[in-house]
Amino acid sequence: LIFVLPTLTNGVSIFRAREAEIIAGTHDINLPEPSQARFNSSELIIHEEWSPLALRHDIALIRLEPAIIYTRKEKTSI
Repeated sequence: LIFVLPTLTNGVSIFRAREAEIIAGTHDINLPEPSQARFNSSELIIHEEWSPLALRHDIALIRLEPAIIYTRKEKTSI
């Protein structure tokens, strides 16, 4: 079981965006899959020193609501 909040991305991907949608649990976002889940952003946070001209500090966070929870269907021993 893994909780993912927030999601890490690059700044150029969300530059000028007001919101983002994350599609998890799929191999092809164009095909509906039973494991597919969609999450909306509650906040987009770009590194305060990021510059679209220099592309330095090209990192950002997407805070999701609700958090993504990954589980494994099969149990494995450690």
